[in-house]
Amino acid sequence: MSPLAAGSSLSPLKPARSSSNSLKLESLSPEPSIRNVDYSSDIDAQDSGSASDSTLEDLDAVLNQYDFGYPLERMPVLPRRTSSPFAVSEEEEMDDAYFSEYSESECSTSSSIIYDIDFESVVDDLLAEQAFELPKLRKFIMVEPSAPSAQDAFMIRVLPTCSKQKELEILLSLNEHEPRLDPWNPVPHLLSVVERDSIQRNRGVGGLAEDIGAVSFVCLEWLSKYNDPPFATVANYIDFIRQALEGLTFLHEQHITSLNYGTTDSFMVDIGQRNAWMALNGAPTPATAVHQSGAESPTEAQDPPAAPIFDRTRYPVRYYYTDFALATIIPPSSPHRDLFKKDVQDCGKMIESLLQEMEVPQVASKMKALVNAMSSGTFGADDARKLFEALCQSLEAGLFEYELAKR
Repeated sequence: MSPLAAGSSLSPLKPARSSSNSLKLESLSPEPSIRNVDYSSDIDAQDSGSASDSTLEDLDAVLNQYDFGYPLERMPVLPRRTSSPFAVSEEEEMDDAYFSEYSESECSTSSSIIYDIDFESVVDDLLAEQAFELPKLRKFIMVEPSAPSAQDAFMIRVLPTCSKQKELEILLSLNEHEPRLDPWNPVPHLLSVVERDSIQRNRGVGGLAEDIGAVSFVCLEWLSKYNDPPFATVANYIDFIRQALEGLTFLHEQHITSLNYGTTDSFMVDIGQRNAWMALNGAPTPATAVHQSGAESPTEAQDPPAAPIFDRTRYPVRYYYTDFALATIIPPSSPHRDLFKKDVQDCGKMIESLLQEMEVPQVASKMKALVNAMSSGTFGADDARKLFEALCQSLEAGLFEYELAKR
């Protein structure tokens, strides 16, 4: 696996892979919930620098006052952070047919120990399992870690092999060595692709099997819902918007358009497998191998102690865009260039929705100029990114650390 490149100002946290002797499969909901927050009266709702009704006419003044487009260039790949916010014991070392002995690899996402996974066997066991119905195409199957201290989780996206749609082609091409190292590349990291010529899928309890034809099981590094754990500060929102704009700029540079950028539903986050598992599931609990025939359900455990909350500010994260179902590749000579404008307009709507969710008038009033510019149809993705960076510089430094209250 290639090192995950850092964003323009933050270094991501990424796990290595460890051993496993269990699989637990479940579908990931395509619609993450959005947390509402209160705006405290401690922050002045009035902003003398920009009124809430800012328009495109304000842009010249903004760009003349601040360094337009900072940073103008992608930052180089930085050494990876290896520390973790959670103290985890190293007590699990398990034998498993899916994993070989560890090795140090220059392609690892971390300097830690990694394991080789037999993805073919994982998919075969998945298909042989009769206790569940294969999810609909393009839904994620989350292969959970064998234990909280293990880092052997990954996710599978089931895609039709014979399809005119470009999703698999895009995932493969943007996971080649050079684009994968680009710090603005928002495509999830690919681990393996397992192809099967003919797949039978149950249509439900008592239903007939249906042949869905050739299928590709795209194995990707484990990610979490983009806002889980929830955003806690203004800086969390700002970082997400920044990475979303950088990702859109990158995709448009690759001539990829027709994206679902109008909603946050297509975004996921990497906070590290171990961190995500502990934050979302509490204290370590035994994992049960669902692929083992005749395995009994685990007994109900006592309520675990509360898990620590992941700090996105102390341990920066990397966001990924995961929905290329309708994406298309438009050559530079194509007459359908308006599709790129629509992506930018959709992204502007998403940003406007996030600003409303954040409920911090000092930020919303500044970013109104950005939303207006993106909605106008005259701004490209990189234009929007540069304006966003300039507007961020005009915000008071203390505002970024402001903690958003829970409702």
